[in-house]
Amino acid sequence: MWLFAARDGQRPREPSTAQQFYYVARDRAGISKRGGIHLLRHALATPRLEAGTDLPTIQRLLGPGDLRTTLRSLHLARRTVLQTTSPLEGLEHVPPTPG
Repeated sequence: MWLFAARDGQRPREPSTAQQFYYVARDRAGISKRGGIHLLRHALATPRLEAGTDLPTIQRLLGPGDLRTTLRSLHLARRTVLQTTSPLEGLEHVPPTPG
């Protein structure tokens, strides 16, 4: 399923057509934030990641593409980054064994 499906419903619309739909909808909604259709990717990806959805699932939701493209769509909230603990923080200090 695509957000902007072609008339036959079997494939996505051309990117330029989807971009035009986005700009018309954005302007009609009175949204003044600059940016293109990629903002929709951010709006989907970031809350999903913050809710605990794994990266492969998010990548599938965003559509085919390289994982690097998916990662660019993720903008973690500062609070989420600050609340993340290092896996090393849970380790107790273990003295080296002699020998």
